[in-house]
Amino acid sequence: MNNNNKVVLSIIKQNLNHLTPATEKVALYIISTPGAVINKTAAEVAEASNTSEASVIRFCKSLGFNGFHDFKINLAQDLGADNDRPAPENINRDDTPWEIFNKIVVAEQENLDIALKIMDKEIFTKVVEVLSKTNRIGFFAVGSSYPVAYDTYWKFSRIGVLCQIEQDPGGQLMIARSLRKGDVAFAISRSGQSKIPNLALETAREKGATTISLTQNPNSKIVKKSDYALITSERSNCVHDAATSSRISHLGVLDGLYSAVTVKKWDETTENMKENYKLIRSEQF
Repeated sequence: MNNNNKVVLSIIKQNLNHLTPATEKVALYIISTPGAVINKTAAEVAEASNTSEASVIRFCKSLGFNGFHDFKINLAQDLGADNDRPAPENINRDDTPWEIFNKIVVAEQENLDIALKIMDKEIFTKVVEVLSKTNRIGFFAVGSSYPVAYDTYWKFSRIGVLCQIEQDPGGQLMIARSLRKGDVAFAISRSGQSKIPNLALETAREKGATTISLTQNPNSKIVKKSDYALITSERSNCVHDAATSSRISHLGVLDGLYSAVTVKKWDETTENMKENYKLIRSEQF
């Protein structure tokens, strides 16, 4: 396989559906925590991915690398590379607008597929249970994660769940401080390191609220402050499109949570949606 001009994580994603069950486990672990892999041995990656050292080596060779050491060198170069490209790595200067559109859609489909495979089913189910019983949800996010949080706030509000959200950092912290036992503090952060979402969860937890986070970084501060952490895949060195790719994955996870809660509270949500539609339509026309 020719690996020239391709970043390692892109190679893995392109070959994900052609791997054996064991090597797929290795691939999903690496995609979810690429930075951590750099400092691990093949045996440590095997232990973390619940596979064997032979599976790790086989995985690397199946992608065209000489072995695990060669794979790590290429991955480290990708993660540490300066990226001055104005477009995602799979977009070329001579691509037509239609080719670009197709590449973007395919990449987003790959991200959603990986999110589905990486997501912890047990944690996802527990989060649905918590959200279906909560008194109130406070949403916390900054930057590119804020529109995702607001979209989720709107959806849950529509089915009758009492929700709060503020764009102002001070307003977010005041919401966090008002949460109590039986309430939920839900933080969304791609890096998991953003100050306000972390501080909001810390504050809400001190007040007795259940804390939930959605992030791409399983080793981040926000995970440690969460009762339940939902993890999606982490991007490589593609700074320019990282926010876009994470929004797609995060929206998919959050839509899944919203729909699952809606089904769990079918009769109640049906009635609330009817009333809300009636109210909104009365103001539209």
